[in-house]
Amino acid sequence: MHCSTREQRWGQSEILDLTRSGFESAALYLLVKVAVDDPVHQLQLMEMICGAVSGMTVNSSNHAQNLNQTLRSVLEMAALDMPPAIEVYGMKLAQLSRQGFDHWKSLYVAAAQAYASDNRELFILGHSTLVGLPEFVSEFKEKGKTFHVLIPTFIGDDLNPNCGYTISETGVRFLSKNFSRPEHAVVLDDTRRTGKTFADVDAFWRRESNSSPEFDVIINTG
Repeated sequence: MHCSTREQRWGQSEILDLTRSGFESAALYLLVKVAVDDPVHQLQLMEMICGAVSGMTVNSSNHAQNLNQTLRSVLEMAALDMPPAIEVYGMKLAQLSRQGFDHWKSLYVAAAQAYASDNRELFILGHSTLVGLPEFVSEFKEKGKTFHVLIPTFIGDDLNPNCGYTISETGVRFLSKNFSRPEHAVVLDDTRRTGKTFADVDAFWRRESNSSPEFDVIINTG
């Protein structure tokens, strides 16, 4: 897949093409991002995706193939359900395309495995990092652990009482903005750009805590 700067808006047909061409992680990222202004719909989509991934056995010999097939079915259904006129910016896909989807997938697998064995509580930062959501769901399920997704759009919306999602063995649920901040936590983004996102998340975190979480990235481009 090649993404130029002129291909930064993606609609239903383009997302379906991604899904059917083996770029499930890219389609997942776009579909969840499309739903950001409808939190209930986004929650339902997250439930469908995480439920599909949770049904797979990580250590099976054909895990990757089965996971892709299952995700493809879920994502195709979601794409067909979206209004054809809606488009979404997918600037992150240009970077993934340049650097290689297989390269990024290997980075997400390594990060998911590392943090699934880490004692700190994990908060991944949407939407870009959701490209690796299946890897985190699979690895954390194997360890019987819970992780969270922070959505900056939710954090900045004073009318939204939630800041993201909690993903556990029992499913997906909204994460309230006033959740009890854990003593040991790490916020994970895909890359470090201006640092503004981390600063905003830190300010949000400290509304309910006297300390800050640690911050990490999948790949440091600075």
